[in-house]
Amino acid sequence: MAKFELNVNGKAATVTADDPQMPLLYALRNDLDLHGPRFGCGLGQCGACTVHVDGKPVRSRQTPIGNVAGKRILTLEGLGTPAQPHPLQQAFIDEQAVQCGYCVNGMIMQAKALLEDLQFSRSAVTSVDWKSYPILTFPDVPEVVMDLIDRPRERPWGAGEPTAAVVPSAIANAIYDALGVRLRSVPFTPDKVLAALKTA
Repeated sequence: MAKFELNVNGKAATVTADDPQMPLLYALRNDLDLHGPRFGCGLGQCGACTVHVDGKPVRSRQTPIGNVAGKRILTLEGLGTPAQPHPLQQAFIDEQAVQCGYCVNGMIMQAKALLEDLQFSRSAVTSVDWKSYPILTFPDVPEVVMDLIDRPRERPWGAGEPTAAVVPSAIANAIYDALGVRLRSVPFTPDKVLAALKTA
């Protein structure tokens, strides 16, 4: 067993683990009781497990605990409080942009990193690596096949609501709240955001 000294949300924490390759996500959720970051796809693609390490967004499911000892770790819980939420958290609340809420951690933590990297000069974005901040677009959404079964006495378990129809409007509202520009067509691309900022 090894002990790992962490700095999480500005507080010192010690986590004991058998393996330094144990994902940071497991330590945050299981040992430190921080449930903002979540296990999503397990591949680092969906972003539900996103946290900041030394100010940069990382996927905590893919980040070994041994790699973050002594570094500053920020989770969703460290952004604000229920009484005083971070402006991004408040924007998501105001726009009711959370849908089921499962992956909102990744949206907020990735958006925070993007907004911190933006630098403006005369209302134009002058420095940001847009490729580091992927925005989900309809071509990125896998094709969904639904089988409807004629069983009137049974509930359609798993059908749910199509999130692809709701997510773009939530993202558009969050972009508006953060940057003051309204995007009205998908896919949302860096070029569209820059063009909207230039004409704002």
